[in-house]
Amino acid sequence: MEGILSFRRCTDKEITRLISVFQIQFQTSSNWHIEKVDIRKIIPLCKHVYSDRLDFARKSILKCIQYGIPLFYPYVVEYDNGDSHLIAPPIVEERNQLLFLGDGMHRIYSLLELNISTASVLVTHDCTLPLPGMPQVWSNVKENSIQLPCDMNFENFFKQGLTGYSKFCNSNVFWEYMGA
Repeated sequence: MEGILSFRRCTDKEITRLISVFQIQFQTSSNWHIEKVDIRKIIPLCKHVYSDRLDFARKSILKCIQYGIPLFYPYVVEYDNGDSHLIAPPIVEERNQLLFLGDGMHRIYSLLELNISTASVLVTHDCTLPLPGMPQVWSNVKENSIQLPCDMNFENFFKQGLTGYSKFCNSNVFWEYMGA
């Protein structure tokens, strides 16, 4: 995380833009909101988390705490070279009043390890997509040193249920600063 000038909370305008981008890109629901939730109620779908990504997630948590940003309220990282990135919160799909983790597995897992029970997430309500795999329980999620393909990380993998949230959040399209 070298070259970082600051972390700052997103403005209301940036949050409106963030939500709008997700509503357009992922038509799982027209009802998206940033909400603070009890993360212990979020149901994971993957069976594994990866050591390298856990390290990055833990560093992100510590940076949010250092800069006074509520976990994981949308924030902007500003770099000394003038670049900025808007960081989206974990994505949760609400289905029949249950919360399923769509993206942010390593951040949520790390919070649970640190006994932090609440965080802000981006919720898509009344999600209509099928799940990409069988729901898991956090106590059965295992740390792994290698990243497994989807068919090995989801129980009863169903490719048509993959949303692409993670690929989108890590793409150049999204990572370019979405300012005013």
